[in-house]
Amino acid sequence: MVPTTERSGPERSPGARERGRLAPTSLLWVLIAGLGVGGLSMDARARAAAPPPAISPRSVFLDALREFEGVPEDSFEERLSSFVEAWITRTAVTGDPAEQRRRRKALLLGLGACFDAGGDLEAAPGIGSRFRGVVRAQERAARADLCARARLHGRRDAAQHFFVAAALTATIGPGGAAHAGLLKEIADARGRDRRPPEGTGFSFVDLAHDHAGIRFACHLLGLDRFDPEAPRPPLPRFLPPLAHLGLPEGIGWQDFRARYRGESVEALLDRIHETLDASLQTSPSPPPVGRDARERKAAAPSGRSG
Repeated sequence: MVPTTERSGPERSPGARERGRLAPTSLLWVLIAGLGVGGLSMDARARAAAPPPAISPRSVFLDALREFEGVPEDSFEERLSSFVEAWITRTAVTGDPAEQRRRRKALLLGLGACFDAGGDLEAAPGIGSRFRGVVRAQERAARADLCARARLHGRRDAAQHFFVAAALTATIGPGGAAHAGLLKEIADARGRDRRPPEGTGFSFVDLAHDHAGIRFACHLLGLDRFDPEAPRPPLPRFLPPLAHLGLPEGIGWQDFRARYRGESVEALLDRIHETLDASLQTSPSPPPVGRDARERKAAAPSGRSG
């Protein structure tokens, strides 16, 4: 039994004191103390070795509902940036790039489902199964309310285009996401020509928000040319204000075909990407050594058709 009286060190019996050996009770005390210290060290090692908490698209969605409940429109943009940055931090996994990428894909899918006001991702052929169950039937009204307050740069649909495009990038790649965004705008243009109109028309602003979301996802997933050791730009840098570009919107299909050919569309896309590049202070395709950007552009084949 462990002695309860005060002591400055292990107790010794008279015989043991003479022989320089610990008494049996003192051996027990040392053993208990040693196990206690060892047990704490083992617990600490187990916590350090334990995998980080799992991340699922649904956990991201549920957290978003809690985070933005009652947040007014004029405070939404700042809160959204803080929310996304906090979740990106949670996805970080030291020494396991594959696991970090899986966690970041889950984050992007969750954000896409969160701002997919019409549930288009769930209905998309081939990939819809990745999004079904993230938002349950009884939660769709709360999602609609969230999307209605999600204003970025004064636009109600900017978050939807940005995060849905990012989710598509995580699912079908950047090329597939860009193609899907273009097809969506063409469908809107065709719908605008119907009587009564059934679409909002082709919008280069919406297309710009799509491309901004694609860049954001590519950066998180390591698909771009950013230095992985460099500081990651915050969310607002990926989605800068675009109003100063004067990008056309509300274009019907017949008008689009008459006014916009391959070269003019490319010129508008160039302006969009130059703005996104300037915001991130980087270029996705750095020029070769010994050439500046103008020389590289002049030397490259245009590949444009009239």
